[in-house]
Amino acid sequence: MPAHDDDHGHPHHGHADGPGPMDEAPMDAANQSLADALRTSFRILKLLMVVLVALFLLSGVFTVEQNEEAVVLRLGRLSGDVRQPGLHWAFPYPIDQVVRLPVRQSNELSLDSHWLHLRENERDRPITQIQREHGGLKPGLDGALLTADGGLFHIRWKVIYSIEAIDRFVSRVKGTTLPDAEAIITPVLENAAFHVAAGMTADEMIAGVSGIQDQVRARVNRRLEELQTGVRVTSLHIPESSPPVQTLAEFRSVTDAEQYKQRVIRDAEQEAANVLNQAAGGSYTVLLDAIDDYEDAVADGDAERSAAAEAQVDEILENTAAGEVGWMIAGARSYYTSAVQGIQADIERYRSMQDEFARNPTLLVARLVEDAFQEILTRPGVTKIYLPTGAKEVRVKIGPDPQQRQLDEAEQYKKQAEGITRDDGEHPHPADEVGGKIE
Repeated sequence: MPAHDDDHGHPHHGHADGPGPMDEAPMDAANQSLADALRTSFRILKLLMVVLVALFLLSGVFTVEQNEEAVVLRLGRLSGDVRQPGLHWAFPYPIDQVVRLPVRQSNELSLDSHWLHLRENERDRPITQIQREHGGLKPGLDGALLTADGGLFHIRWKVIYSIEAIDRFVSRVKGTTLPDAEAIITPVLENAAFHVAAGMTADEMIAGVSGIQDQVRARVNRRLEELQTGVRVTSLHIPESSPPVQTLAEFRSVTDAEQYKQRVIRDAEQEAANVLNQAAGGSYTVLLDAIDDYEDAVADGDAERSAAAEAQVDEILENTAAGEVGWMIAGARSYYTSAVQGIQADIERYRSMQDEFARNPTLLVARLVEDAFQEILTRPGVTKIYLPTGAKEVRVKIGPDPQQRQLDEAEQYKKQAEGITRDDGEHPHPADEVGGKIE
């Protein structure tokens, strides 16, 4: 048993002092130089790898300008928050992809989807100088909107848009450039324009360009918000619009007639305002309202309301109205005052004459007659003829009345005209006028 224990308890004891398997034999000078060169190359290689890794990581530094925002896509998915203007870092491509877009500036997009197809020699000419045959529009080339009354209408669009949420734009639209935003705006605007035009007639389209702009922009923004695109149309303009050139002359005739009608209405309203202002001054509007209230109350049989309205009309006429009405009222007041004063003066004069008449009525009558003669003779237009002393007969020759002479001449000319033209339309011979006869 002890011998067995020694054999199995220390199996490696007999090899403890022998040479190990890792011991190396001494190298000669050539091998030693080669080994040193390999070790030096390995160290240089490791240093180069460290430098390359550092350069690789530093290449992920990027700058966001003042008018931009940026997002980082890590393996195709959004990573982190939106990067604001300043210095930032991300893993270099292909791990991270940095998307930078201008979000604090307006971008312009012009669309001719609903405009007439123009040839090269027509692009710089106004729509009124473009000629087309009467065969209608060409599908696939000419764009137009269909109106509610079955008409066609051409429109050019000028869109001003901005990217307001770059994270939604990149994640939902998968957009990384401005053309990606324009690619989503274009179909949305075309669809919105179709809906708006379908609810309006061609005449309404011509007269309501500003209303079309507002309606289409509202629809476009509502749809872009529903799709969570992060894009918004800030302004929409229609630089040019027109019905089909084949019917342009007819549309212009109708438009001119409508403009003429509106101009005549405006002139009539202005003339009415001038006449009313001349008649009653600046308060004519209040006066007209009061008169309308009075007439309505009378028509309704409301005596209390009509009396109140009539009192209001009287108050305006007496205290507020100007113009001819005010002048007439002022003249009536002045005449009333002078008439009352005259009557009062006559009454006082009559009362003062009563005592004088009681004392000597003959003398009073004679004086009154003399005063009456003096008043009559001093009036303008009265001709005074003085009789010489001792003359037994005086003859006064009075000329014809000028007005009567004019009436006589008019009657004479009338009779001559009736004699010149007979009932059968023939003109009399001069001999007929003097009773002569032609043989």
